[in-house]
Amino acid sequence: MPARSLRGRPLLLSLALLLGCGPSDTTPTGTPASCRLDADCGKGRYCSAASVCRKDCVIDAHCIGPGGGSQCNAQGRCVPPASPEMPDTGSVEGGVETGGYYHKPTPRPIAAGPSVRLRPPLDVVVPAALLVRPKPGQVVSIPGARRVRTLADATELWELPSRPSAAETAAIRDLLVADGNDVELDLYRTAHGVKPNDDGYGKQWALTQLKAESAWAVTTGEPELVVAVVDTGYVDHPDFVGRLVPGYDFISDPLNAGDGDGRDAIPLDVGSEAASSSGFHGVHISGIIGAASDNALGMSGVDWRCRIQPVRVLGVKAHRGRDSDIADAIRWAAGLSVPGVPRNATPARVINLSFGAPGYSQLLQDAITAAVARGAVVVASAGNSSEEASNNVPGSLEGVLSVAASDPSGAMASYSNFGARVDFMTPGGAVFLDAPIESDTPAAIWSTSYLRDNNQPVFAFAAGTSQAAAYASGVAALVRAVAPGLPPEVVGAVLRRASVTPKGEGCPQGCGDGLLDASLAVSYARDIAIATCGAPGCGGTNRVTPAPLKPEEGCTVSGVGRRGGTFGAALLLGALVVARRRRRFWAGFLGLAIAGCSSAEGEREAQTTSGPTVKIVDPIPTFDLGQLRLVIPKEGRTLTVTVTPDVEIEQVEVRVLDPEATVFRLGHGPWILEVPGWVAQAEGGRTVCVTAVDAHARSGEVCFLAVAG
Repeated sequence: MPARSLRGRPLLLSLALLLGCGPSDTTPTGTPASCRLDADCGKGRYCSAASVCRKDCVIDAHCIGPGGGSQCNAQGRCVPPASPEMPDTGSVEGGVETGGYYHKPTPRPIAAGPSVRLRPPLDVVVPAALLVRPKPGQVVSIPGARRVRTLADATELWELPSRPSAAETAAIRDLLVADGNDVELDLYRTAHGVKPNDDGYGKQWALTQLKAESAWAVTTGEPELVVAVVDTGYVDHPDFVGRLVPGYDFISDPLNAGDGDGRDAIPLDVGSEAASSSGFHGVHISGIIGAASDNALGMSGVDWRCRIQPVRVLGVKAHRGRDSDIADAIRWAAGLSVPGVPRNATPARVINLSFGAPGYSQLLQDAITAAVARGAVVVASAGNSSEEASNNVPGSLEGVLSVAASDPSGAMASYSNFGARVDFMTPGGAVFLDAPIESDTPAAIWSTSYLRDNNQPVFAFAAGTSQAAAYASGVAALVRAVAPGLPPEVVGAVLRRASVTPKGEGCPQGCGDGLLDASLAVSYARDIAIATCGAPGCGGTNRVTPAPLKPEEGCTVSGVGRRGGTFGAALLLGALVVARRRRRFWAGFLGLAIAGCSSAEGEREAQTTSGPTVKIVDPIPTFDLGQLRLVIPKEGRTLTVTVTPDVEIEQVEVRVLDPEATVFRLGHGPWILEVPGWVAQAEGGRTVCVTAVDAHARSGEVCFLAVAG
């Protein structure tokens, strides 16, 4: 069968042969293998664009409506319905010829009755799953796929090899249906938006802007997940009942601690609501992330089920803290050892840092790098000075998600820091409020607080990028709830992908990828959690498990095809094999074709012989027209790369392919590479490859098109 084209990408598919045993409905006896005209195909079939005789339908019920394809014509093609006054033959002025008959384009209302058959959005498609209805006497066989089970009505649930994405799964299904097979997608169904009954929920405009209700329809969190709030500590509050795990007080200065001693195991905020004291800043932040929700009290947290770990570093002197205390606190929160402090029994998967000041700190950078390596997502506020966020620490440090603030309109708040170092923004409020106030301030952020005079837990308004970081930490916790195995850099990539450029003028000063959409974030994470890069234990694929499926997150395949094995993805996705200087890599329709394994023995062999996997994690490349793309400005660009496994790596280099030249090389990690600006100045850009070579001369690479910008 000739290659079939979909969106301009070649698909070397033989999907018409995937289903069937015995006479095929699409190629009956006497039907030619190829055709030029409908007449070549005989009764009930038409000649497709691929020069193959096909049948789309037998009865009208096989066609999708309304309009433009709701009737089955004599050639077995779905076409628009004929108008009553128009004959099926003859030329009609203003009419449209559709497969051998004419139709006058007149409006056609949607009739009441059964559900309209519309294509589902990709975020509800279960990746790699197909529902197949065998025809009488037909035995289903899909090379490399696995029959999961047979349903009560004899429909068969199949799992496709190599875990194709939702888009790829839908494309495969379309081609199978076009060949006359009865196949549909397995779809997710979720509850409609979940609205909590907390009596102050109406004041939480920020959750509406964040699209939290739609996210909660997917998940409200996991109780095993811990979010560390490195801040001023905790207070007893009814919306924290059952939500806290033991933390620690890292303030070493007794005067700033205000509790009569230095470090101890009681991270209680002993300050007051005044801005000159602690302002109960950490209490406000903790409520945003994880206050008890749907309990008819006060407010709703972003994550209803996570546990909050109070880690005290900011004291009663204008809620300030020292780097030496903060660095220890970050390490401890992530589960790392700190001299003189008991080990954290419940390490955090998300760490919130809602504070900052100018001045670089290698001490804090090392602590954050260690926490991220331990698996923690680190989130920090971008700052409230209406200046470049690159001046704010820890928000501007490597490995940190830097969060700007939006106002109720969705635009960047006037006080928020901005610029290239911002990853995205979340609600922070319209006017900066350094400490919570009780008076009604609807443009600020409503959360938990406290009154020291009468030791009364309350709810109050505050605003700033501190609050914005808290919302981001809450969404990060939801993402980790649906995809607990994703590494921190992928969680960050998911959050950036789920951010949308604000309407109107956008963010001319720079707000990263835009305003975070919690609903998109959990949907993306769910898709990645289910459709990972290669099955666990399967060699010759990306060795990070689970790993992101989307190529723009840097998912690559190295070593494919160098040893034996049956590559199911090559059959299903029609992988495009590109031989380039004795290296072979596979690129498939709308994603990378991840190779399957032929046997358990082959898997063990591939595990010990596959080359390193290279991922570009910052900046994240885009994926367009079948290839990765990166904008390289005239002054050049720095790339942060990860190599898996990261042992015995001899070198990582950046190569330009035309003309071929090595432009940068490192013999040790961290793999921070420089791409000079000239590589993108050629017309149409240049192909650039980042290649890693290990001590056994095995290599892996990821290539992208460098374009000027």
